[in-house]
This record gives sequence, structure tokens and C-alpha cells, in this order.
Amino acid sequence: ATYENAGDVQKFDPVLLADHNKRIASNPEFQYIEQDIAHYKALKDRKNIVSLNYAQREKENKDDDATRLMRINERLKADGKKPIKSLDDVPKDYQEPDPYLDETVKIALDLAQQMQGSSK
Repeated sequence: ATYENAGDVQKFDPVLLADHNKRIASNPEFQYIEQDIAHYKALKDRKNIVSLNYAQREKENKDDDATRLMRINERLKADGKKPIKSLDDVPKDYQEPDPYLDETVKIALDLAQQMQGSSK
């Protein structure tokens, strides 16, 4: 396929980046991602990433489930819904948010608004 340049967006980069950084700094979903990255790095730094000790592995699984339940309840609370007691109670229509997609849409909207403003 042949593509044409639609315009020079480089002049918008600093503003787009600043707006993006401000949004993700206060977005709980991106904070969860940062926590997950830190958790992964800590696991990676250990020699034995997965414990062969059943009790230790069971504890790690319970900790992971507790973290997931806490995050789901925080999302439900933000939506004005009641918290759940276990992962078995997750509503069938529940969908994990996609913070990357949501932020991509916001960046595209910011860019469109800036391009529209600069053409006036």
C-alpha cells in the first residue's frame, strides 16, 4: 500500500507527551502496570523464578489472586458497583480495562484537536 504524509506532527510532540504523562500519572490502570513491572523485575532478579515448594507456590498464587481481587473491587467501586468477595463472584459481563487503547484514543483526540487549532 502507498501512504501519504498527512502533515507534520512533530511540532505537537512535546504537548502530546506532556498531556499523556499527566494523564497516566493519575490513572490507576497505569499505576497497576507499573506495579506489575516492578513485581516482574523482582521475580526476574531471583534465581528461582517459580518456587518448586508447593506451599510457597500456593502462597504466591493466593497473593496474586488477592491483588487481582483488590484491583477488580477498586474498578467496581469506581463504577459505583458493589465489591465482590472472591474471584468466583466476578460478574460475567466484566471486562478488564485496556489502558493502552484508552490512552491511544486520547492521544489521537489531542492530536486532532491540536492540528485543527493550528490550521485556523
